[in-house]
Amino acid sequence: MCGVVIDVEFLGFVKKVAEQATLDVIRMMNLASENRTGAGFVMYRYFKPLSDPIILGEIINGKEEVYKEFAGEKCHRLATMHRDKGHELSSQSRDPKQKMWGGGVLLPGEDCSYYIAISGLPEMCDEAAMLITTVRLGMRTVEDATRLAHISNNEVFLDHLEEWF
Repeated sequence: MCGVVIDVEFLGFVKKVAEQATLDVIRMMNLASENRTGAGFVMYRYFKPLSDPIILGEIINGKEEVYKEFAGEKCHRLATMHRDKGHELSSQSRDPKQKMWGGGVLLPGEDCSYYIAISGLPEMCDEAAMLITTVRLGMRTVEDATRLAHISNNEVFLDHLEEWF
């Protein structure tokens, strides 16, 4: 899965699944009523993005670049913390004083690891959408995603398990 050609195909599929998961979280949590209708998304392999950050859904508050930047920060920080401390979530190294938030999740692979993140929704909604994405991609089981949601106490994910899958 770590070959360049496969990465392009894989990235397109991940984007599609991530967008649907993000839209599902927006709908389930009624975020459109708060003008939260999209998020910045990025996917990393090791410490590098596989493409430029993109927008999932629609950003209507003019913060597209901020959300894309935060998503990139989450992925890069998670890649570093995964290597150094075994972290699987960016929320494990969150630091609100430094504007470092949850919303990034490790996509474990046999040959290499990927990292996905969004930014633009409330923090635990960002993370829930990425956890849902990992399960829908078949890269984590529901039980494993639930284990991770317990680490961050992600009630958005945990309280709606049956609706997500």
